[in-house]
Amino acid sequence: MLAVLGWTVLALVVFAASSAGGLLAAPVDFTPPPAQRPALILDRNGKIIGEIATPQQRVDVPASQIPDVMRDAVVAAEDKTFYSNSGVAPLSIVRATLNDLAGRPTQGGSTITQQYVKDVYVGSQHSFLRKLREAALAIRLDQRLSKSDILTRYLNEVYFGEGAYGIEAAAQYYFDIPASGLSLAQASMLAGLISAPSANNPVVNLAGARSRQQYVLGRMAADGYVTSAAAAAAYAVVPRIAKHVATTATTSIAPQFTASVVAAVKAKYAADPDELYESGMAIHTTLDSSWQQAATTALAAVLPKATDPDAAVVVMDSDTGQVLGIADKVDAAHRYVDTSQSLRISGSTIKPFTLATALESGTYTIDTPVEAPSSKTYPVSECGESDGKPYTITNDEGGGGSYTLQSALAESVNTVYGPLAITVGTSKVYDTAQAAGLVDPAQTGGQKQTQCSMGLGVNVTPLDEAEAYSTLADGGVRHPPSDIASISEGVDTTGGGGSTVYQPTVTATQAIPAAVDAQVVQAMRAVVRYGTGTAAQQPDGLDVFGKTGTTDDYTNAWFSGCVPAYHVCITTWMGYDVPRTMDEVEGVYHPAGGSLPAQIFAKATAGYRTLAHPVVTAPSSSAPAPSTPPTTVSSPVPSTPTSAASSSSTVLSTPPTRTRSSAVASTTSPPSPSSTPPVTTSSAPITLPTAPSG
Repeated sequence: MLAVLGWTVLALVVFAASSAGGLLAAPVDFTPPPAQRPALILDRNGKIIGEIATPQQRVDVPASQIPDVMRDAVVAAEDKTFYSNSGVAPLSIVRATLNDLAGRPTQGGSTITQQYVKDVYVGSQHSFLRKLREAALAIRLDQRLSKSDILTRYLNEVYFGEGAYGIEAAAQYYFDIPASGLSLAQASMLAGLISAPSANNPVVNLAGARSRQQYVLGRMAADGYVTSAAAAAAYAVVPRIAKHVATTATTSIAPQFTASVVAAVKAKYAADPDELYESGMAIHTTLDSSWQQAATTALAAVLPKATDPDAAVVVMDSDTGQVLGIADKVDAAHRYVDTSQSLRISGSTIKPFTLATALESGTYTIDTPVEAPSSKTYPVSECGESDGKPYTITNDEGGGGSYTLQSALAESVNTVYGPLAITVGTSKVYDTAQAAGLVDPAQTGGQKQTQCSMGLGVNVTPLDEAEAYSTLADGGVRHPPSDIASISEGVDTTGGGGSTVYQPTVTATQAIPAAVDAQVVQAMRAVVRYGTGTAAQQPDGLDVFGKTGTTDDYTNAWFSGCVPAYHVCITTWMGYDVPRTMDEVEGVYHPAGGSLPAQIFAKATAGYRTLAHPVVTAPSSSAPAPSTPPTTVSSPVPSTPTSAASSSSTVLSTPPTRTRSSAVASTTSPPSPSSTPPVTTSSAPITLPTAPSG
């Protein structure tokens, strides 16, 4: 038995000697790894708007900025033979060998040089081979570098708890001072953290930190670094601890937008999160700081009180689907309005998609006259409610007479568009809305919303609304929303330079036939000229089109509109986090989509013009401000649809450029608005038949 043990020990010694010899002879790059850097978040013009903070708070400093008192404290606490050893402690290697043979983990006794090598080059796996490699590399490092350089590297890398790596981060975190200003009391406390940074963290366990501080001061006095009197005086001073709160991302102007970007980037790099911080990364986003500021300012101006309802504004580039800004207002209990997930009833903002469905059927034009009774009831057998009662559609302010589909959209007449959705088929209307991006079955349990009331409201998010209206603004071409333009590596601290390593691809689709889309846009211009959306008008007559939306109980109010000259669509929403009726808000009783939301839209658009000073072409006419027309007309409003390709599923090889598509470009300079729409007597109004949903 003794012979077997002897031969085993001899074999281990030979193996260790040969392995160590090989390690000592092999070439090794001892260049220190760069400190982790936050990943920068930039707006579309390269301005830094935030960052993804590193899990390690670390700032390397030169030896000249690390005071002797800090160096002495660490050597006394961690490795009293540091200045005389060859980089290893032989007894620790023997102990590691015996522990490994006995099946116990290796532990303790490492020199400062070994600790540095372990943390930077070999890792902390418990094994004899790892310990052997650590020792061999420590010897080589000790031969290559001066003791001062090794200690400086160690102090820039060692972990002090609370995410603070290196002495500079620790001094800033715990004491709010640079490392160069550390006193004996502070240095001895920090040195005491190294052996157990979590257990002795002074933020949560000041007594434990003080106990270790006393030990370090005692070692410093015993080794002659300080006198006993100086050690006692230092211990008598209790350092003031700065209790910082670590953050993962910072931003100054767009918190919700930045939060979305951070979540997407972290998900992309989930398999190797350190890659975010090791290569000088910059995330180039689609945010336009001018639009962001304009939206934020408009929201604050219209809804200034903390007691006002929650609200959100989404600005989207209608040519590309790029999100240009997200502003929100919430009460103290909420962090932000989730514009991509929080489903709310759209109200009448669904109506343009009902109109598109009707136009595509070939039976209607925007000039088709339709009867508009004050109310319309569908029996349970055809269109009953979920509670088993008949389904009744009413108008907010009476009704009666007849309208064209354009004027009915302008006045948001429920008894025209509710029955129209049922007649053409709510399933088909839903398909049109889904193709445009307004609705997503995945957000409603995979179920299509085809109930009879769907024609007057569906579950949507503010981001959905902005996407769908951007589809209408770009000739029926849908661009999925995006907030990341590209990701670069190797950038400098300002975000400049570097090379692109990621660029998302976006597939655009022809969701609505271009000729149909042009008529819908024409009708939506009437909403702003003389209908429910006049509050969205711009003072110089800048071309704007859109649609208002309000739920029956005033729990949600919307305005979604587009400004062709700026190639943007803007959705504004307001309501409470837990849906309840909005009574009086900023002097408006029961705010509807045409009131405060339309005002936010108008102020955001005007604010952007002030900030960005873009060159735009105003409409050719200078007609007086439109007023509300008579609600009853007897014939269509003349219009000339623009002809264009009508495929509903064409996939575009690349997203359109900023040149407008032909269908919309031909109508971006609207005809002169008049105080009332023209009236003719050539057509009799259609009475929409009673029909079940499609």
